[in-house]
Amino acid sequence: MALPLVFVLLFFGYFPLHYDIVLHTDNVKGEGICQTYVCPTVGMAAFYTVGFYFGSELKKATIKGYHYDVNPIELIISDVSEFEITGIDSYCKGIHLGHFRPTDILNSGETVEGTFSKMASQNGVLHIDVKDSDVGATIKFSLPFIPVWFRIVYFAGIILISLIFSIVFTYIFERIKWLQIFVMHATCIAVTLLAGCFFCGSLPYVTYNNFLLNWLFLFAFSLVLNGITLPFLGTIFTMAFTTIWYIANYFVITLRNKPIMPADLKAIGTAKEVMGGYTFVPSWQMLLGIAVVVVYAVLLILIWKENKKEAEKDTVKRGIIKRCLTIGTAALLMVVGINTQTFKSLSSFAWDVVLLKSFHAEGMVTTYLKSAINAHVKKPDGYSSELLNKYLSEYESNPGKDDTAIHPTNIIMVMNEAFSDLRIVGMDDSIDVMPFIDSLDENTIKGELSVGVFGGGTCNTEFEALTGNTLAFLGAGAYPYTENVTDKMFSLASYLRDIGYDTEAFHPNVPQNWNRNTVYQYFGFDRFHSISDFESFGEITYLHNQPADVTDYRYIEAVDEKIKESPRFLFDVTMQNHSGYERWLDVEKAGTVEENGNNLYVDTQVYLSLIKASDDAVKQLVEKYQDSDEPTMIVFFGDHQPGLPGAAINEIYTDLESQLDLYKSKFFIWTNYDTEEQSDVQISANYLPWLILEQGNFRLPPYIQMLKELHEKYPIISSQGVMDKDGNIYTGVAEVMDDPLIKKYQYIQYANLFDEIDSAWFEFK
Repeated sequence: MALPLVFVLLFFGYFPLHYDIVLHTDNVKGEGICQTYVCPTVGMAAFYTVGFYFGSELKKATIKGYHYDVNPIELIISDVSEFEITGIDSYCKGIHLGHFRPTDILNSGETVEGTFSKMASQNGVLHIDVKDSDVGATIKFSLPFIPVWFRIVYFAGIILISLIFSIVFTYIFERIKWLQIFVMHATCIAVTLLAGCFFCGSLPYVTYNNFLLNWLFLFAFSLVLNGITLPFLGTIFTMAFTTIWYIANYFVITLRNKPIMPADLKAIGTAKEVMGGYTFVPSWQMLLGIAVVVVYAVLLILIWKENKKEAEKDTVKRGIIKRCLTIGTAALLMVVGINTQTFKSLSSFAWDVVLLKSFHAEGMVTTYLKSAINAHVKKPDGYSSELLNKYLSEYESNPGKDDTAIHPTNIIMVMNEAFSDLRIVGMDDSIDVMPFIDSLDENTIKGELSVGVFGGGTCNTEFEALTGNTLAFLGAGAYPYTENVTDKMFSLASYLRDIGYDTEAFHPNVPQNWNRNTVYQYFGFDRFHSISDFESFGEITYLHNQPADVTDYRYIEAVDEKIKESPRFLFDVTMQNHSGYERWLDVEKAGTVEENGNNLYVDTQVYLSLIKASDDAVKQLVEKYQDSDEPTMIVFFGDHQPGLPGAAINEIYTDLESQLDLYKSKFFIWTNYDTEEQSDVQISANYLPWLILEQGNFRLPPYIQMLKELHEKYPIISSQGVMDKDGNIYTGVAEVMDDPLIKKYQYIQYANLFDEIDSAWFEFK
């Protein structure tokens, strides 16, 4: 009965089946790095990366922590032209599992040539030639690192120890009946979690603390149900519910590579329609897991029946006390779970791949629960519909405009992936990878854009830049695209569409990325061009394994040409500079990096060279429309600073004046006609809708008028800090919440996202 509990303790807690590799090398030419993935799942590999020095002084490298099902192993080598492998050893818990000679990898005298490297087995060594040291190479080895005999001994040992403990526990349980029933309920929940982890592929990742925390929450939930129903019914229901939840996640992850989150429940109708076209076939692992859960459910019912007569002897008072104790125990377990350091340290990042990693490593229950907590925003104190109406009356419903002013009938807005100026944080000014943007002056507003995310979380900057909302009023770890945008909402696209503009969105990736296929409809975009549209248009130019910026702009220009008879708003989210800068691949090192930054960490050099390519591409875009007769506005901004490794950050980030410096990117607004010129502008992403409409001489609806008023006093409001007009910096919006203007902004945003708001806020008569 207690066997699964002991197995969990041993397998996850004290003896996880991970193995180590000792790589013996010689004659390494070059001074580079080697990276390897210690987990098997491709989509999550980036989060399980081990890197180490790989150069002329290396003779032996120990790589720890490969998950038991990683085979083959991959070695990603960069900045090395050639090297030799003289042997490989594998270990588990210090036990030597095997020694592998070069001939175990490739027969003596044989040669294998790939795209990036050439491997030859000769004279008892494995010699690898890397064709281009800047590009690097990936070397794979498939060997029995964990031999069959060790797997048998390992699992047999764990099961044997588990059986011994189970026998001891059984002896105790026979004398303490109530403890037997309690442990059986706990065991059933543990078995259900084990089965779900097994068929969803989480076993190699989940840690003992996280498994225990998931079990604790489910067990507490089952105790509550047991306390208000029959003493076994709550556990049976929890087992069934959890199993169905795991099954649903299995298929959802298969289809979209991310688990079910709270926001998905709000779109369940759409999900039914989409999934109606799929055929779902359970795996053998799923069938086995379900069978085990059913067996334990039956055992629980049988044990309950055995003890039913004893329970019927209880008086009504004793029965009530038992139920109260059961519910009280559940409440205590829940409070303990929420206040553990394990729960507090859980990831709240909602990017698809990170969510998948959290699902596997932290558990289904806690990942969902943490997301639900972060998604909840309390109604602000003092909020009321009457107060919103009073605010609305303060603004003009029919703002005047200069009929002689030029309005851009072609607006191209580009959010460039990870585009930022590292000179802001301390990089040498001599490394100029954005000479074109630096040179922009005529008819240009440019400066630094404060955002709320660092190294990732693109959709949050996008959300602020399109809607004028701020993450400062949302919970820590909030991602509105996946949690809060569940209906039509004001955005630049909806405003411009309402006054006759064609509104189109572009992103050279899958449409489900950050839920954009749904969000863009709510924002008022007429069409969304995703990767399939780019592919059907023509050959895609790739850079750094991502569609290059030039591909984005080339496709936008083609679409623009087709719809040029009407005014249009074209919004693009690029992919080129996405994180993962450890390898050069096909990136050409920028001249300024070669001359002034050749000693920087390789990730930094790759990133800077990508930024130079982005600068070149946007130069072509601007020059394309420079001489156009049609009034054109190009808005360009970065979503966040790059996700560089710690060593690279320490090397570059040497001149931070405040926390806000970590959250600054570049932006500019350029027109091909005469407009006001400004430089060194400091602004946060939520003000872009106001700045764009103001610069374009459009009438401003009350909501945008409010943003304009707010900007005059607080030019930066973000989740990472606030800056007022005098340059004073506050660590968060909480420090200025006593300002009625800030409260007004908070109330309007709450109504916009979570309550009903008068459409007059976003219209003009």
